[in-house]
Amino acid sequence: MSIVTGIKELFYSENVFIGFIIAFVLALYLEITGVYLLMLLVGGVAGFFVKRGWLSFIIGFMSVALAWGIYFIFFAFIGPLGEFFILIGSIIGISGVILMILSLIIGGLLGGIGALVGAYTTQLILGDKYIRKS
Repeated sequence: MSIVTGIKELFYSENVFIGFIIAFVLALYLEITGVYLLMLLVGGVAGFFVKRGWLSFIIGFMSVALAWGIYFIFFAFIGPLGEFFILIGSIIGISGVILMILSLIIGGLLGGIGALVGAYTTQLILGDKYIRKS
């Protein structure tokens, strides 16, 4: 197989595992910036590689939510993250655990919606060249 054929196979076919890994690593790196809206971009990259609608949503959701969960665990070990969530939750009027779960869901939804947009845009651009796996 030539290099050109390998590149065409990468860009024109569905790659679920590659999409998840790239989106997860990109979510870990972009979360350091503190701009949570960049998770839409992460989802778009996942959608570009996965290229299926709801499957790309699930991959984008899981990769961003997992990255945020890892950051929550990391910050819980180095600082008082649990107490912070309890404090903010008491101000809002909900439990700190529920607030943490809501944060993970919101981050996952950002990744999932970005993945949907990325997948459907990629399908629109590729047109007939898109190789769909059955």
